[in-house]
Amino acid sequence: MVTPLRGTDPGSVSQLGGILRTTAAALAAGAAELHPGTPLVTLCVTTATHLDSMGSALQVQAQELAEAAVARSRLRDRATAAGLDLTEWSITEPFGVVSAEAAARRTAERAPLQAQADRLASQVARTRSRLARELAQARAHLAQAAEVARART
Repeated sequence: MVTPLRGTDPGSVSQLGGILRTTAAALAAGAAELHPGTPLVTLCVTTATHLDSMGSALQVQAQELAEAAVARSRLRDRATAAGLDLTEWSITEPFGVVSAEAAARRTAERAPLQAQADRLASQVARTRSRLARELAQARAHLAQAAEVARART
């Protein structure tokens, strides 16, 4: 069973992206029916472009989150097979008494598993950071377009 990463739901993120893209398409279609070159049409087209961009970014994020959840699930399975636990992004030894041989095996397997967990956590963080930048940029463009439209009316 694959569990989503904590604080994420790829299905909801993808659905929101789809809603934004559908709204963008409807807005662009509505703008096409208006008199071209007016401030309202310009605002509608700009808004539709940025809504579509945000929707696309969210859908890419959803796909990457789903892939990361699968990779984390596989990592958890490998950790469990090695007698280790995956908690958040840390590979740890469970409490309890084990033989010296099992402890040595766990110690040997822990470092490469932790390195993989670190790479996966870094990948998720980069993806979230990129999405945050893209959404902030689109928000700024939308705010600027709204100001221009307000100034012209």
